[in-house]
Amino acid sequence: MSSLLLPLLFLGCSTFYGQCATISISPGGTAFQDALDEVNPGDVIEVGHGDYWEDIKTTIDGTADMPITIRGAGGTDDRDNVVLRGDGTSSRVFEVKHDYYIIEDFTVNGDAEDDPDRGTGSDSIKELWRDILIYATGIYDFRFE
Repeated sequence: MSSLLLPLLFLGCSTFYGQCATISISPGGTAFQDALDEVNPGDVIEVGHGDYWEDIKTTIDGTADMPITIRGAGGTDDRDNVVLRGDGTSSRVFEVKHDYYIIEDFTVNGDAEDDPDRGTGSDSIKELWRDILIYATGIYDFRFE
């Protein structure tokens, strides 16, 4: 029995949750919000180099075992080259309203509209923000456990 269980553990996404996907986005390619609208638990959104001029918000929860990851493609040392600037259509550049997200390795810059109150917000307490630069923005509603 144990010899059957081990291979099943390695199948992870494909066996129990469908096929986990990596969605690559880039300026001029798939829009950031379009990727968020299509993401499923366990998926990764990989954000390519460039400036992203759109306000975005999450649309679905990840799970404890299958968080949704949003990450800059170049890693921590390259996060200045992956910048979410927003487009001014919302009071927040990036709004996280769902649980179980890992958000890493890019910059959120809310100064595009010269409004220091624009920025990021979260109604969720089950997310991990790491290696993110957030500046010229307001930060609202964050809760930490």
